[in-house]
Amino acid sequence: MLQFNEKMRQMAGMRVYIDTNILIYFFNKDPKYFSLVSSFLQQCADRKILGTVSQLVVAEVLVLPYRDKNLEAVAQLKAFFGQRDFLHVSEHGAGFMEESAMLAGERGLKLMDAMHWHASVTNRCDFFVINDLGFKSAGAMEVVQLAEFV
Repeated sequence: MLQFNEKMRQMAGMRVYIDTNILIYFFNKDPKYFSLVSSFLQQCADRKILGTVSQLVVAEVLVLPYRDKNLEAVAQLKAFFGQRDFLHVSEHGAGFMEESAMLAGERGLKLMDAMHWHASVTNRCDFFVINDLGFKSAGAMEVVQLAEFV
């Protein structure tokens, strides 16, 4: 945890894209990652880290509650993402899908991964917090692999 605290200090004041799996660990209270992600999200809530997600993340998190017809969970998740001064939820403009497809083709990424990467770049994020070893730092954006801190 100490190493992750140091990484969060490096992220202070920076825009940080949060991948879906990070939030799923939080919502499911994952025994391996919960302490890390809850600490990270608290930094976002305190506005020490400028957390960013895209509409894609919100949609991915809502799939299971909709599948289970759990409208209470849907409402809770919508309220979570709708909190003021917490996470910035970015919308996607014209051309986003095609640009993501081009990125997927050029970099050999899955389309959804390319869309998350593209969202992080268009939101000028400095860090990308994820737990997917297929993602590597590129350009000015540093990829933070959660698994490296457990």
